[in-house]
Amino acid sequence: MCHEEEATARQAGAHTHVACEACHGPLAAHAADPSSLTPKLPVAADLCHRCHEKDSAKPDWFPQIVTTLHYGPNCTDCHQPHNPKL
Repeated sequence: MCHEEEATARQAGAHTHVACEACHGPLAAHAADPSSLTPKLPVAADLCHRCHEKDSAKPDWFPQIVTTLHYGPNCTDCHQPHNPKL
């Protein structure tokens, strides 16, 4: 309810079923008292590959990349994590 713009974007995109804490980490303290903890944005290059690194065990329809061959050092230079476009 506090981050309505991000929540709306996420609900309209491919990450609709990914919980916020999957990327941003445990933030119950921030939700209970926003002034008690200031979350840091995750480094996308360290985060996105956890799910999207190419792996033959993943279904073919799942978006996968080989990070060493993918263009750009930072995923968010081209992709919006809350509503990624494939």
